[in-house]
Amino acid sequence: MVAEIKSHVSLDEKTAKTVEYAIRKALAQETSACFTAVQNAEDDDVRRILLHRIDPKTFAFDLSGNRETSRTATSWWGEWFPGLDNDDLTLRELYSRLPGFSADQVHPMVRLFENPSSPIAFKGAITLERHDLLHCLLGRGLLDQDEAFLLGYTMGTSKTIGKIERWAFKQVLQHYPEPYRIMGLELKAYDLGIEAGNLCDTDAIYDHPLENYYDRSIAEVRLQLGIDKKTLREFYAREQKEIPGTPASLRLPTADPCIN
Repeated sequence: MVAEIKSHVSLDEKTAKTVEYAIRKALAQETSACFTAVQNAEDDDVRRILLHRIDPKTFAFDLSGNRETSRTATSWWGEWFPGLDNDDLTLRELYSRLPGFSADQVHPMVRLFENPSSPIAFKGAITLERHDLLHCLLGRGLLDQDEAFLLGYTMGTSKTIGKIERWAFKQVLQHYPEPYRIMGLELKAYDLGIEAGNLCDTDAIYDHPLENYYDRSIAEVRLQLGIDKKTLREFYAREQKEIPGTPASLRLPTADPCIN
């Protein structure tokens, strides 16, 4: 840290070390205060949210330290993820638990490039309802990295996304306003999504009436659309290696719990 401090301001070695000590002391006190808040919180949801903010690696675990395969009983979008072990639920049951935005809450810039009614929308543009239904079917949460994979998957099902359009959409994603901006390593998830979408049996899934399947089991819908869980798990394992340690990667459903 001393070298980094000295690269930003002109300080001698002794002063830089003093600054480093002060920073580490302040961070330690802040972390200690956060853990105290976690311990004193009476509501489990509050405790879990605080803990996740302190240590993102806990996103994949419950408060007892057990790994979770899904978390849908939450109103905080950052925690919500459906996983892939939900075959018996109907699509409606899972979708009803998704804490998503309404269409009028989505930023105009996002609608400009991703709404199918926009004259300059990219290939793969999909309605918000169908987009959210794909979150359920692909087992993805609502973090930026999850969104990147899902956008790539949706576009990939067109089977005709060229290099230029792929590059152009990445530029757009990096210039979206927050909280929609996607950049850095998270764009690797977009590329993986393109690959996975190319393998989906349903071409142009964004044009498919997903809303017609609400009362069918998720297993049936995945089978109908050719969304293969084994293939998804393989891609998610690749994603964990290419984007290691992020909350989205840590909770990816890479292993089938039914297979020993």
